[in-house]
Amino acid sequence: MAPSLRQKTKEKTKASVKAAKDAGFVARIRKPPTRRQMYKHNKGLVSLRTSKDNSSMRPGPHLLEDMAITLPRVCRQIYFETATLLYSENLFTFASVKNLRKWLSKRILAQREAIRYIFLPRSAYYHFNPPGGRIIPMTYDERIEAHRPYVEHEVNRACPNLFALEDDEFLDDRSSDEEPWDITSRFMYPSSGDDLADLISD
Repeated sequence: MAPSLRQKTKEKTKASVKAAKDAGFVARIRKPPTRRQMYKHNKGLVSLRTSKDNSSMRPGPHLLEDMAITLPRVCRQIYFETATLLYSENLFTFASVKNLRKWLSKRILAQREAIRYIFLPRSAYYHFNPPGGRIIPMTYDERIEAHRPYVEHEVNRACPNLFALEDDEFLDDRSSDEEPWDITSRFMYPSSGDDLADLISD
């Protein structure tokens, strides 16, 4: 900026400050939000750790965990915008309710809110033990349908924006199959193709 323009800008700024004071406006420092307010706003996506007054200025250990994509590593802003991308754009399947509980217990609120699709095999409902439930003689299908509401209620509380909790036919069929298989077999499985596409399109 040219010196003459810089001087005019300073004069205008001083004039604005004087006019504000004459009008009764007082400059006040805005009170910073509390840690509770900050956590409620960002839901755990931004680290709120504070250093002590006598702490070392040297950088600490890397806390970044390995991720399936490298996009969030570009910068803090990109990380903030894409931190829940893996959870909102993927489908998660678990062999049992116990494994699902353990995995959800390690997810922060923003990640759980982003989850939309979870798959469980029918056997997971069969082996699920509802709280305070009594052992009543039932058939395989009856026990599954009796336990399903308990599991759905628990998962919906943990993932409030969940779109669908579906049966994983792939794991149901493979659990009784002694033939070895790998993860690539899932993508060739007929029941996880058209049915899944219809589910997502709905």
